[in-house]
Amino acid sequence: MRYFHDTNGKTVFAMSGPSVTEETDRRTGRRTGWHVSAEIEITRADNVLLKPHNRWRFSTLQCPDQHLDAHYERVDVERYFDLHHKPRFRQVDQDEYERLRAEYDKEARRNCE
Repeated sequence: MRYFHDTNGKTVFAMSGPSVTEETDRRTGRRTGWHVSAEIEITRADNVLLKPHNRWRFSTLQCPDQHLDAHYERVDVERYFDLHHKPRFRQVDQDEYERLRAEYDKEARRNCE
């Protein structure tokens, strides 16, 4: 897992992966492409728990995925996916992430409608 912090938006992100799968032709066994995916958990201090359905106003999970051509190498696929899907904020360690996540979650739970 990688962790990111948006100080201005009081938001933290936990990103798994990316998970890279090589797609192959069943008959020939040759690579036909790449499938890349990740999960990004999002905790925002300004999120609002909407009653009576107990749903958050802003999404708490993103699952970007992408298919790329076979002529790319695995390292290039991972680099491209990160460039386009990784949160563009300061990376933090797990301890700081957990502390901020708890703080922002507590603040968000006080925002009820």
